[in-house]
Amino acid sequence: MRGGNGHGGRVVTVGNAGVVTEGGTTRIIAEVDGREVYFESRDLALAAPPEAFATALLPAVAQRRWRLRMTQPLDPKWLAGAQEILEIWAGWWQTPAALDDLLEASHAAPPEAPPAGRVGLCFSGGLDAFHTLLCSGREIDYLVFAHGYDIPIGDERRFAAAEASVRSVAAEVGARAVVVRTNLRRRRPFKGAGWGRTHGGALAALGHVCSSELGEILISSAYTRGSGNDWGTSWDTDPGWSSSRLNVTHFGESSTRDDKMRALVQNPLVRDHIRVCWENKAETGNCGECEKCVRTMTYVELLGEDVSQWPFGGSGTLVERLDGVPFVHPQQVSSYEPMIEICEDPAVTAALRRLAERAYDPFEDRARRVREREAGDAE
Repeated sequence: MRGGNGHGGRVVTVGNAGVVTEGGTTRIIAEVDGREVYFESRDLALAAPPEAFATALLPAVAQRRWRLRMTQPLDPKWLAGAQEILEIWAGWWQTPAALDDLLEASHAAPPEAPPAGRVGLCFSGGLDAFHTLLCSGREIDYLVFAHGYDIPIGDERRFAAAEASVRSVAAEVGARAVVVRTNLRRRRPFKGAGWGRTHGGALAALGHVCSSELGEILISSAYTRGSGNDWGTSWDTDPGWSSSRLNVTHFGESSTRDDKMRALVQNPLVRDHIRVCWENKAETGNCGECEKCVRTMTYVELLGEDVSQWPFGGSGTLVERLDGVPFVHPQQVSSYEPMIEICEDPAVTAALRRLAERAYDPFEDRARRVREREAGDAE
């Protein structure tokens, strides 16, 4: 496969991935434009397939209209799936639809050995992941948690609290916790490309680096099939990150957030360990102030549970918390409709409506500004 059908732009070269084991930690490393990108774990001997880095980086390259040059050959099944993903993204975001325009790589021969047999779940303690863990009916062997995605590398205090929670949940359900640390989000082309559109590849990459043990990685749905929400992880794109050694499975697209909340709101494991906050406004745990925290807290209370027993910080009445949220992402507006329907408090209903009207997409705004800046640099 050779790139270059008229799409110029920067070329990002990914060197051969290597594996270093030291002091019980396995680190896989590749040079990306001359800078080290790594994934490491003390819980599992990681693998270093080139598909891991291609999966992690292709979404960012597509958003920037750059090109990715892989020095190692890529699995034919992965290449076919990536082409399908690009065609979907082109309809959503007007990014290049042809893989040849974004990727330079040769084809590898499919592996002779069969895939590993265990199943992993990308798990950070959110509602969607808990729904997959407890309602999918799948036997899940590993809960895979990334340090460096929602919680930045270097933020050891928040990481320690989140890690303890993930390990506790894993022990409770008879699974094994696997923590993978990575600097992916600190490196271009990923840095600044917009997490909302690029995180699906980042999650699937966790499965590829764990493919020494995993034959399947589950990614939990954020939206229902047919919702019209274009997102970095989706029921129609996630499976395209599969290779001959790893199946990437999307779960939960038939369940609304209302369905998930009703199924899980009385589960003590969810009540004690849910972690939905990604803005990291509090020193540890859920801040109780960001949009995602307040949305979850509101749902808990509207479903008749005592939200004070849940792990949320902050203070103030529900109306004060709702009015304190500066905006809601347009893709989340639909989440407020079921709450408005069941809410019997006029003041809370009014606050919910006010918040739903404060729709704003920071990811699109940031991506637009990046494209404008790069277009100016190219002139």
